[in-house]
Amino acid sequence: VNINGGSIDFNENTCMTASNSPILVDSGSVIFTDTSTLTFTTPLTTLTINNGDFELYDSVTFLTVQGTQITINGGNFRVLDDVILNFDTVTMFVGGNALFANQTVTSWLSSSVTIDGGILTFSHTSSTTGSATSISVQNGSVLMAEGASLSLNSASTLEVFVGSLTMSGTTTLGMTDSSLIMQSAGGVFSATGSACVTLNNTNVNINGGSIDFNENTCMT
Repeated sequence: VNINGGSIDFNENTCMTASNSPILVDSGSVIFTDTSTLTFTTPLTTLTINNGDFELYDSVTFLTVQGTQITINGGNFRVLDDVILNFDTVTMFVGGNALFANQTVTSWLSSSVTIDGGILTFSHTSSTTGSATSISVQNGSVLMAEGASLSLNSASTLEVFVGSLTMSGTTTLGMTDSSLIMQSAGGVFSATGSACVTLNNTNVNINGGSIDFNENTCMT
């Protein structure tokens, strides 16, 4: 499936299933809303978006298989409003911003997520977990706000290169048997407003940056 200069829009309980079919969208977006479903049934089904966004709203279902690859060049990945995602051995690259908000629930298993040149945001009571998963933000930052939670375990890594990690409000970051790496001149790992960080057998390596916690925050 190749689309140049247009978009893919599925709304109001519609569905799309792709098998052995690479999907390429140039200068357009892929948008699923209102309980619609997108299903990839084989690893040969890949999604590449150039200069466009990938958006999932309002209880959408996105089903993938082990080996799925998602590439967004010059665009954003947005997941909002009660969407539940379970990614197993998925590789995702976003050359822009990524947003998980409004009661979304996302699970990453043995996966790789790279955000390049944008902000990775978790907000409004979104819940994200990662097991044996790498989350790398390059030339950008991680922002957690409005009751969001991020939990990483089993040799997962959270890496921030040339950016900061900012937590505000009643957000929580929990890491077990994992690694937190920040390499950024002037980058700050900061927390305000009752944010809480729990680290269990986790390596923290901050090179060229600092830690700044204020206003009833905690790190244990």
